[in-house]
Amino acid sequence: MKNILIVFFIFFFIITIIVFPFKIRLMGHFNLMKLIGFYSLKIMFLRLLTGRIVFKDGKINIENSVNIVEDGFNSEFSKQFINEILKRIDIEKIEVYFTGGITNNSFSSAIICGSVSSIVQSIYSYLSQKFYKIKLYEDIDPTFNENNLEITFDIVISISLIAIVISVFSAFIKQKKEINK
Repeated sequence: MKNILIVFFIFFFIITIIVFPFKIRLMGHFNLMKLIGFYSLKIMFLRLLTGRIVFKDGKINIENSVNIVEDGFNSEFSKQFINEILKRIDIEKIEVYFTGGITNNSFSSAIICGSVSSIVQSIYSYLSQKFYKIKLYEDIDPTFNENNLEITFDIVISISLIAIVISVFSAFIKQKKEINK
């Protein structure tokens, strides 16, 4: 009886890992006045990618602190896989923090912040039709005494391991159909 319970709990644990969704978190902060930005991509507690974006001398320099493995598949498979995985993700939370303004021009500062707020609300309206559990938090603050344009975001997406496996197989099948045509 003891062995049956142990096997049952191991089986239940494996099924839970496969079916239970895990979280992917994308965070970033961009200062548009100084032309610098930072980003981070985490899956559960693992930080996959962190980096810095700097606009200098007319060029955009991207400096990653962790290298992601190059895509060994062809681009058609990658496109199919991305399309399939996007059908199976669930966006849980989007947080947007924006601070912007122009020195001694409160009207322009208000216009900038109002425009950003309407863009964020439009995106939220679109996403709330597709994802029912999504939570949006926005904090848009005008600054009236300095030139400032900063945006910080935090996006949390959940997906299960079984959804990733199904996406891979589905992309494989669609690619085979296109090759056989």
